[in-house]
Amino acid sequence: MVQHMRSSAEKIPPPENFASEQCSNSKTRRRSEKIVLEKNLKKLEEGRQRQISYRQRQKRNREEIIENDPVKATKLRCHQTVGRPPLEDQDQVIKAIVDIAQYGAAAQEKRRFDELRTVKTLDDMVEKLKELGYTMSRSR
Repeated sequence: MVQHMRSSAEKIPPPENFASEQCSNSKTRRRSEKIVLEKNLKKLEEGRQRQISYRQRQKRNREEIIENDPVKATKLRCHQTVGRPPLEDQDQVIKAIVDIAQYGAAAQEKRRFDELRTVKTLDDMVEKLKELGYTMSRSR
């Protein structure tokens, strides 16, 4: 049985409109991809605008509550200013931390220099500060 094999010179030529079909298929595919991408972009832009309007609405509502009801404002823990707390408050917090750390701490054995060895954990410290009215959060 002899198989007839075509040589590389005898390749079957593509149909006459093959190149134009390929070009039109790729154009159609690109056009459809562009439409999909434009739809996704539009969704993202609309989501961004919704977030902006939501944040503005929330801010207006919060400001109205603060102005109209100071009791609710304190429950919201809203501050009138942005930024670090005043230094006076920090001094009080530092003093409270030192007092908590010194309670139950041991001094350096030969008392040659000031050193306190405390066995308090950070969780104990945060708990005691909450009892004193300071709200602290642990972060990394």
